[in-house]
Amino acid sequence: MDIQIPFGLRGDDLLHISEVDRGRDCNCICPECKKPLVARKGLIREPHFAHSASNDTDFCGGGLETSLHKYAKRIIDDARYLQLPGFVAQLPFRYVGAAAVIEPKRIEFSRVTTEEQMIFGRRRVDVVGYWPEGRLLIEIHVTHRVRGKKLTEVRQSDEYMLEIDVPRDMLFSSVSHGGGSLRELILDGIENKRWIHHPEGEKIREKLRREADPRPLKLGEADSEIRPLPVRHVESPIRSSGGHVPSRYDWSPEDYVRNLYQFSSGIAATDEMKNRMILALYMAGNITDQDIALSETLGCSLRSLVDAALQH
Repeated sequence: MDIQIPFGLRGDDLLHISEVDRGRDCNCICPECKKPLVARKGLIREPHFAHSASNDTDFCGGGLETSLHKYAKRIIDDARYLQLPGFVAQLPFRYVGAAAVIEPKRIEFSRVTTEEQMIFGRRRVDVVGYWPEGRLLIEIHVTHRVRGKKLTEVRQSDEYMLEIDVPRDMLFSSVSHGGGSLRELILDGIENKRWIHHPEGEKIREKLRREADPRPLKLGEADSEIRPLPVRHVESPIRSSGGHVPSRYDWSPEDYVRNLYQFSSGIAATDEMKNRMILALYMAGNITDQDIALSETLGCSLRSLVDAALQH
């Protein structure tokens, strides 16, 4: 099976599949292994680059990721700016008035690089942009999100890190005109970006934690000081098997709510036991009133599940 790649390298230029001639006339090599590529632009499959020799794929598994990271670095470096999403600093439901929002903004970079050396611990990142606040670590997500040990080390380093989602179908789309729509998504998109770590936001969260009134909120009780979460319509890649409670800190608010709904509705137990488990999630702050309100806008309502648990 060949490895489909959206970009090929010709000299120092990284070219989108829509920018080259068909077949070996593309004169491109793989950005990862530097072996020759062929541009496949037929009528059935989506246009893509593939290794010209089938056995080359035995030694190259990173052509897609490497080319996308190089492309993202190139367009960010050329533009020297990035639109950043907002950040919601929020505490669990048992705190009153415990939410604050940092608004989206556009930042200018003085320098952009794809770092070859280690950034923190033993970890690397895809792109690094330098701005007045320091540096912004940027991860490009196609198949693998930042999680596990890398997520822990990012938070311990207390540096800004942003993850940018790139839909796979956009990588190969011929209507992107040389990656133009992909360029706009990376530079100007907000819905496809999420904060992995936001030092200023964490400071605000800690300040809220010190000052908040820990009086519990009841289901449906509104507090005028709590601002609603901004809704980003991003298709969630998460599919919960019901085997564990999703972690709020691993996903965007929307992905967390979708995963939480799938977990709660998929609990394999009697109705009585299921209600007890959902009630425990609610009382522990894993399900908050803000989550319930957000789930209504996303079409995966948690309200009926929590109402049934409370009535039990």
